[in-house]
Amino acid sequence: MYWYFEVIGKCVNFKGRSGRKEYWMFVFFYFIFGLAIIILDRFIMDLTERKFMVISLIYNLTMLLPGIAVTIRRLHDIDKRGRMIFILFLPLIGLIWLWILMMTKGSPGDNQYGPTQTA
Repeated sequence: MYWYFEVIGKCVNFKGRSGRKEYWMFVFFYFIFGLAIIILDRFIMDLTERKFMVISLIYNLTMLLPGIAVTIRRLHDIDKRGRMIFILFLPLIGLIWLWILMMTKGSPGDNQYGPTQTA
């Protein structure tokens, strides 16, 4: 959970590098918290007869900037430009390609985006 809050703390930092562990721990806890919020929101929605899930919307909008920032730093770790995130606009292929890039081991040693992240 340390990595989740570490990413949130660096939500406006698009420079530097993020290792696989930092990225995937953020994704894991984002998914866990998101699932819990969806369940809570669904329960509240049934009680109040709302038409959409407000809490889930707020959570996802709040996590949008940290998610983009950690993805760009992860791309920097594999020596790719942050603009590679736009590959997501390619239907299906882009998502698969980015997913594979996120699993790729980072470039060893320092690169143009900074030193190797420890841990």
